[in-house]
Amino acid sequence: EKYDFDVIPYDNRVGDVVCFHTNIICRVGQQEGVKNNITGIVPYCNPREKKYPSGQISVSVNCYRPKVRGMWTTTNHRSPKYPICILSYDRHNDKTGRTHKILTEMKIHHQLFIDPSQEQQYKEWYDPEFCNLVICPEGLHGTQRGGTPVRNHILGWGREKGFDRVWMLDDNIGCYKRYHEGQKNLIKSPVIFTHIEDYIDRYDNVGAVSHNYCPFITENNRRTCICINSKCYSSLLLLTDEQYLFEDDYNEDVLISIKYIQKGLTNLIFNSVLYDKNTSGKDKGGN
Repeated sequence: EKYDFDVIPYDNRVGDVVCFHTNIICRVGQQEGVKNNITGIVPYCNPREKKYPSGQISVSVNCYRPKVRGMWTTTNHRSPKYPICILSYDRHNDKTGRTHKILTEMKIHHQLFIDPSQEQQYKEWYDPEFCNLVICPEGLHGTQRGGTPVRNHILGWGREKGFDRVWMLDDNIGCYKRYHEGQKNLIKSPVIFTHIEDYIDRYDNVGAVSHNYCPFITENNRRTCICINSKCYSSLLLLTDEQYLFEDDYNEDVLISIKYIQKGLTNLIFNSVLYDKNTSGKDKGGN
């Protein structure tokens, strides 16, 4: 209600209505009876024993609604409005080049921006059915400036193509998950991107936009659908205007988030769909 968020279903009340936690202190030898009584009333709770150095015992009880696992589906399968661009370096394999693989699986067209020195390796690996391989100019890699030169090249590419914004994704995103009613389930649909595009097109003061990072959002918790003016990274929707170019060598995605705010725009981070990937530095390669 606060954000008039109606592009896909989102219920964040579950954290208030289904969570219950308590510790029941009991005599030694009574714990099994206590656990049996609890599970007889609430079969999906998970009582656990906790022993203290003094020899006392308590039964810790967490009651949540049973998790329903599966694939979140939708009838909205139209293509994203803005081009999806992946910056990639030395990740021409299925283990680390995961973003290209999942977008191909979802049949979502995208661009893979690579260094000219690795053109042959990527051509031998990537799937051209839904991907266009874009060879970056010489000299962007090896400048000791991290991903900044390639990120700015992508913004320039989008600007020349006539796009006000571009999606800019890291190359090692393993999956996207839909957060709804306190649970995270896989989602494989262009709605990952289109529901955000539909929402922000209502406004004229939106700056950087991103999905939130999956490990930041724990299940069975009340979470607002949108976070305002926090840091955006890894799965970004950015303006192509030259005044919003990247300037920094490290933490460039966090610092570009600050730049947007300094220029009077509002950053939006969406909890409706979350991206999941290894933390920076864990995967080999990358910009």
